[in-house]
Amino acid sequence: MEELDYYSGLKMDDLEFAVGKMNESYEALINRIVSLKYSFDDPFETNHTLVDRLDSNTIKIFN
Repeated sequence: MEELDYYSGLKMDDLEFAVGKMNESYEALINRIVSLKYSFDDPFETNHTLVDRLDSNTIKIFN
């Protein structure tokens, strides 16, 4: 028994069909999001981590 079938009950062909139909259903929405200035991952991008902002005084407060 394949791992995919074991955990999901789906055969690979069934999974490919389901994902294909899902992608077709959301194609217009995905294209719209991709065409915007900000895309899927942009809200999660940061220039600095929280650790970069710590200084010795901040660390003393947490001790």
